[in-house]
Amino acid sequence: MRRFDLEPCLASFDKFNLNEAGFVPPIIIAIIMSPLNKKYSLKNIKHVGCGAAPLGPESQARFKELLAPEATVLQVWGMTETSCIATQFYHPEDDFTGSVGRPMPGCDVK
Repeated sequence: MRRFDLEPCLASFDKFNLNEAGFVPPIIIAIIMSPLNKKYSLKNIKHVGCGAAPLGPESQARFKELLAPEATVLQVWGMTETSCIATQFYHPEDDFTGSVGRPMPGCDVK
C-alpha cells in the first residue's frame, strides 16, 4: 500500500490471513471505532506490537477482543537512536498494563 487507508488495510489482513502486525495507537483507535471491524475479520492475528506513542489499557483490551482468542497486544518503546525497538515483552508473555516491557539484550537504560 502506498499510504495508509483503513479499509484496504483491514481487507488485506482478512484476505491474506495475516497473523502478526505492528500498529501505532491512532490506527488501533481507528480500527476500534470503525464499523469496518465488523466487515473484516482480524481473528487470524495472534500478535500485535504497538509503538510510537502510549496506548491506553482500555483501548488495548478493546482491540484485543477483535483478534484471535490467544492474541497478544504488546507495547514497545524505541527511538531512532536505538535503531527501532529498545524495550519489549518476549513471547509468550502478555501484558495488559500498558508497560513497554524490558530492555532488549545489549541495550542499557538509565
